[in-house]
Amino acid sequence: MCRYIFSFRKKSFVINKIFCHAGRVTAVLFAALLASARPGFASLNDSASHPPPSSAPYPYSPPGNWLPGQPGFLPAGQSYNDPVFGNAITRLTNVYPATGDGSNPYAKNDYWNSDGTLHVFEGGAMNVKTRAIARNVPTNAGDAGFDPANADAWLYVSGSQLRQVLISNGSDSLIKNFGVTLGSLGGSVDKADRTGRYFVLDIGGAYRIWDRQTDTLYSGSIANNTGGGWAGLTPDGNYLVIATNLKMSYRIDHAAKALNTTGTMFWSLCGDHGDLLSASDGKNYLVTFECHSEGAIYRVDITLPQSTGNLPKQRSDNRKLVDTDWSDDGHFSCVPRGPNRDWCLIDTESIDDTSTSQGTWRPFKSEIFMANVLTGEVRRLAHHRSRNVPSLYCSDPRINVNWDGTQAVFMSNYGATGVGGSCGYGDLYLLDLGMQAADNNPPQRPKNLRTW
Repeated sequence: MCRYIFSFRKKSFVINKIFCHAGRVTAVLFAALLASARPGFASLNDSASHPPPSSAPYPYSPPGNWLPGQPGFLPAGQSYNDPVFGNAITRLTNVYPATGDGSNPYAKNDYWNSDGTLHVFEGGAMNVKTRAIARNVPTNAGDAGFDPANADAWLYVSGSQLRQVLISNGSDSLIKNFGVTLGSLGGSVDKADRTGRYFVLDIGGAYRIWDRQTDTLYSGSIANNTGGGWAGLTPDGNYLVIATNLKMSYRIDHAAKALNTTGTMFWSLCGDHGDLLSASDGKNYLVTFECHSEGAIYRVDITLPQSTGNLPKQRSDNRKLVDTDWSDDGHFSCVPRGPNRDWCLIDTESIDDTSTSQGTWRPFKSEIFMANVLTGEVRRLAHHRSRNVPSLYCSDPRINVNWDGTQAVFMSNYGATGVGGSCGYGDLYLLDLGMQAADNNPPQRPKNLRTW
């Protein structure tokens, strides 16, 4: 699993007007509000500062007491409407007060099954509507995940083998034995394209492209020297992207069944937090931070050659989506397919938002929001309310969106920072994004697929 902590080379100071929420509600009204919360969609589209409320029914805690383990806090299975942004949030799990977060959501979409009904938590494929565990699955490798085209299939690596477990009956079968050990891709972004036909695999220490439909291993390989970085495919299956301090893309020639081993360096202005997106304009982008010369989030064209000697060109050739602060870290998860594929989900993790102080509030602080990479539109969805991040990794929200951009999950400690040791504590929460679904059926591969 990759991590990147900002080096604060420069500081910026922003003075924001703080809007305070006032008022009191009775216990009866609080119960009515809690019971009436339903999954739905709301957002703000501005760039103003919107601090969380300090008063009931959902005060930002601490110093308030709307915390896990306290009377009146949201029980598992219940929803509430974010009092600032209006979006409904459902608590899925009740890990508290156990150590850790019980899950591992990250940018990659394959922690969701293809129809968005299941998400993996504590090694169990959990129905996000009922919270029932449908099946325990192997999660020993960070690159394990659901098949993008089969809602019933969980894929994982074991030694030299790529295997699948069917959720419906628990059967565990071989997809292919590659003959040599399959290594890690970093566990951050998806190993397969959005149809589940093309895969990138570390085969014996080198990245290779495999066509599952025809069982063809493409020519061309790139040594896995990513260290703490990651490798993954663009959702359209046309590029391999490798992220370390330098971001590199490699064109995949499906006609020639070949991986072009001459890469394009397209971004060098921050670490490896980000996600890939194949937009409706036919281009492929990385959504990531700029943390070299400014605090910002950019949409970066992965096909434009850049150089480390001309940093202003990297910024001017690409599009800034949001200004952030030097105190903000964060995570990304972009929508791979369907009518919402121009959107990317983002959370900011603010080091100056601690269990003892909110600090000075500013736009996008400790928020979950989504950005359209073509229009620049921003929809602000919720305060994730996880505090003392990113120092407590298990409390990092690590926003994670499903395949068609209709639902997302995130981790949060909701201010309960005194549990979980150095890793912290986090429970899993669901956001119904209210976006249009692509259809009711995931994409299907041809029926002659081997081992299908």
